[in-house]
Order: sequence, then structure tokens, then C-alpha cells
Amino acid sequence: MLITTNALGNAQDFSIVEPASCSIVQDTAETLFQLRQGGFDLGEADINQTELTAHEVLLLTDMIEDIKKIPVYQLKQLKDQALQNFIQKWNKTCEARHLEGQNKI
Repeated sequence: MLITTNALGNAQDFSIVEPASCSIVQDTAETLFQLRQGGFDLGEADINQTELTAHEVLLLTDMIEDIKKIPVYQLKQLKDQALQNFIQKWNKTCEARHLEGQNKI
């Protein structure tokens, strides 16, 4: 499976509250979660690195490793809560990494 997205790498303006590279995290997290819950083997995922920045590649790689640790839920309520937790975690992680990167400049 090839994972790529143009939405991650297009925006250059970081003056908005949410970092541009983090704006797609919710959709990406939800997609990875649904793939995991559907039984797809994300260990076979191939990230198209030419479409993404180094920050985005690292973030996506880490998200994939993290989603592999989440069990497949049978109950909708547990699945929904786990999805929201996963999205929130990765939104916070993306924003924190973005701020760390800005502090290095």
C-alpha cells in the first residue's frame, strides 16, 4: 500500500494558529484508524517521501507505528473513544513537533 497526500505539503504559511502541516492530521489519523480496524496490515505501508517534507514523513511513520499498537475493537463505543483519543494525541504531537522545529530556527 502506498500512502501519500498532497494536502500535507502544500501550505507554507505558519502564521495561522494551527500549523499548516498539522491541518491534515485529523483526516490522516482517522484513515489510519479505520484501516487498522478493518484489518489492513499497515506494516506493509510504503510512504511516498517525494510528496512530503521530512517532518511529515517522520510524523506519518510514527503515526503508523502507533496505530499498530491499538487493538481492533468490537464495540462501537470503545472504537469511537479510541478514535477520538488517537486523533487528539496526534494533533497535539504534530503541534508540539512544529513548535520544537520553530524553536530550532
